[in-house]
Amino acid sequence: QSFAFQVVILSSIKGITTNTIKSIIPLLNMGLAASTTNQGIVWDRFADHYSKQAIADVDAYQEKLQRTRAYLQPQFDIVEVGCGTGGTSRAHAPCVRHVLGTDISNNMIAICNQRKQETQVKNVDFSVGTTETLNIPNGSKQVVLALNVLHLVPNRSQELASMRSWLSPGGVLVTSTPCIGDMGWPVRVAMGAVRGLSWMGVVPTVYLFTRRQHVQELKQAGFDVVEEWQPKPGAAVFCVA
Repeated sequence: QSFAFQVVILSSIKGITTNTIKSIIPLLNMGLAASTTNQGIVWDRFADHYSKQAIADVDAYQEKLQRTRAYLQPQFDIVEVGCGTGGTSRAHAPCVRHVLGTDISNNMIAICNQRKQETQVKNVDFSVGTTETLNIPNGSKQVVLALNVLHLVPNRSQELASMRSWLSPGGVLVTSTPCIGDMGWPVRVAMGAVRGLSWMGVVPTVYLFTRRQHVQELKQAGFDVVEEWQPKPGAAVFCVA
């Protein structure tokens, strides 16, 4: 029902084409995996639908997995913020000592735990929480994953500061972030319009910024960006810092 409502609202905006709508809906759906604290209940309603969605770009996803694994070691403890239904956390589990997957949605974490049992992955745990409530000790993680998360939080500097505090010396932050500010004007206009619906609990709040701004914010948080990669124009930007 919510997906259909998104389409109706977007279709009503003057100048928005079908192709633009097709570009926007995946960006909204990225919010089903992670968003701000008070939206957790919203995403609980969509967890089942989200868990059945196919990966939009399998080749890009596999490439991101491989690029991330270049920074993983068997003795590492890592955390994924906004893990959704836990697929990436489970995928990286064989490469490290332990993975903690976190999300604000109780229903998402319930699916994570169900699939953990089904796949018999032993070194992964899942927890409901935000960067403010997780109580992860400072310096206890060697890698933090924040995939399709940063465009959904209002205070990115605060989120990045928390993630940096979790990292041990030499630790790595891996992000994948839609930089909507670089997309065409129809997408930017439409995304700005649907932001007004977030207070109704219909769509996630999505924040617009450019790739340049994103990289600058990483640097301002104290990270050195060592890798940037974008599969194609309009796709999420993968960064290692």
